[in-house]
Amino acid sequence: MAQWWFLLAALTVPGGAPTSPVDAVLERFNESVLFHAGFDAGMPDADLAAGQAKPQGVEGAVAFDTGLSGRALSAGCVRYAGAGNLDLSMPGTALMWLSISRTDPTAKGEGYLFPLRILGADKKIPHGLLMVGKIDRANGCNLYLHCEATGQKQGQIHQGGTLGWKAGEWHLVAVTWRKGAIEFSLDAAPPAMAAAPELPASATAIYVAAVDDKASGLRCLVDEFLVLNRPLDKDEIAWVYRTLR
Repeated sequence: MAQWWFLLAALTVPGGAPTSPVDAVLERFNESVLFHAGFDAGMPDADLAAGQAKPQGVEGAVAFDTGLSGRALSAGCVRYAGAGNLDLSMPGTALMWLSISRTDPTAKGEGYLFPLRILGADKKIPHGLLMVGKIDRANGCNLYLHCEATGQKQGQIHQGGTLGWKAGEWHLVAVTWRKGAIEFSLDAAPPAMAAAPELPASATAIYVAAVDDKASGLRCLVDEFLVLNRPLDKDEIAWVYRTLR
């Protein structure tokens, strides 16, 4: 833990004050931080990682654009190693900021986007936590969190649609898990909870994905992806929201 504090201490000026809102969040939760990818360098590599910082691979052409703070992932899917960076067998939290907007209001395509997937060891079927956006004309993009195991949804939470979200607006998504339960919060609202009796014992891969989909006219950017080794409570999530917004 001393090594982690040394790394995070470098984020502050000699007087001890954080140099940016992002640094303030990292400093406050320093002993709980497992992984942080801020994308500010225009690269997918993690800024902080308890496991492997470099991605294991990418899907599609990875691109970056203006984000909540610096740069954001604007296209492509990045796969990070789960080992060391996230452990579903222990309580934890994943935070990310999303900017979802319509780029073509006349587009009629529908489908799904997956900003975050945390998958376990079973390669044949999805097994883990998945954040799903169902694209439809009426709601823009309906956001769900669900746990999948043995090919079945074990728990699902719906957090509403993104209709009315504007380009350049950023919204905080907070996902927490503990034995038997998952929680999903949007913009620091009180989290909704669902039973999840079969979370994987570990996470073998973490997928973070942005989308610029011409068929549906929907664009989803991702920024400031952060993993902590404990569940944040509603007041802590609200503090992160106020600090970075």
